[in-house]
Amino acid sequence: MFELKPTDENVENTLIENLLDRNKTVFQFLKILYSLKEQYSLCLDGNWGTGKTFFIKQCIRTIELLNMTSDKVDGNLKEFKNKLDSEFNEIKCEKELFPIYFNAWEYDSNRDPLIAFIYSLINDMNLDLSIKNVNDDSTFLDKLKKLMSSFKFGGTITDEKTGMSYGAEIQYTPQDKPNMLKDVTSIKNIEQQFTDLLNSILPERANKIIIFIDELDRCNPIFAVKLLENFKHFFNNDKFIFVFSTNILELKNTINNFYGNNFNSSYYLQKFFDLQFELPKANLEKYINNQLKLNFTGWQEVIINEIMHIFNFSLRDCNRYFSMYNFVYNYMITSNWVENRKSHELIKYVIFPTLLALKIKKFELYNNIVCGNRVEDNT
Repeated sequence: MFELKPTDENVENTLIENLLDRNKTVFQFLKILYSLKEQYSLCLDGNWGTGKTFFIKQCIRTIELLNMTSDKVDGNLKEFKNKLDSEFNEIKCEKELFPIYFNAWEYDSNRDPLIAFIYSLINDMNLDLSIKNVNDDSTFLDKLKKLMSSFKFGGTITDEKTGMSYGAEIQYTPQDKPNMLKDVTSIKNIEQQFTDLLNSILPERANKIIIFIDELDRCNPIFAVKLLENFKHFFNNDKFIFVFSTNILELKNTINNFYGNNFNSSYYLQKFFDLQFELPKANLEKYINNQLKLNFTGWQEVIINEIMHIFNFSLRDCNRYFSMYNFVYNYMITSNWVENRKSHELIKYVIFPTLLALKIKKFELYNNIVCGNRVEDNT
């Protein structure tokens, strides 16, 4: 009920109502992206729980709307579309950028980030692999086969009794070109094949592809490092813009876990990020007040509001608190032990909301309290 998941409906509603008070930031960020003429890589930095995923989903939906004509938009989005057209009236937007979302963490069990991205690309774009390209007689599938012949796929199985591991590695080789591997032995050739593959997609969709890579800081170190280095090689042309949504501090820790604690991860990341953009905090005051008015009354509204400010909740903390509060409170008011007992008003309206906040932000202190342990906490 309260979880602000980045669904299409939630993203659109927050844009229309500007519930997070981030529309101005979305517009400013997109104007930067539309101004880029060369290949560029940006890091969208923000702490965990600050709503980075939601922000980039808002950016993606806004780009999609800018690619549409007004007659294709209806309902509640109509007014927002008019505001967009007015805001971006001096910028060429229609079919300028084509957005792609890639959740790196969902694929970090894969051996090769590039293959994972190709799968995500085909799935998200609903590509018809049989359509022939305008410039030659090949299909998208032909180009895909050529690229995939450059990669090996493998797996291992461990015998629990003996502890021995057995592995196999396979590689696709097109029947009509059995000597293909001789042509793809260098990174440069693979890069060209990948560029050809994407160039067969772009012309009818947009002038540039903007790739939003999310959750990189949550990936295992090997996958994260390989993703950064692979994308640096294979997307080195002016048709690509990258936005890496990440917690830069945690990403540095991930890099150090791979290369060692003495490794200069800050300098290393400068090779991949041309610009670092720190995500401003959402207007939690506006968001909290909206949720409170919709779902709480009286003392509940006042006390919850104070608690969220005292504990300095993030956007994720707020959503988690609302969900937990609603679930437990509904149980409490329907339980026999609180019926007609005014002494429990203090528990319902003060102690319970406070303990719930402690459980989210200071779990050890919460655990000591509920377990009856001595509490010594000056924070």
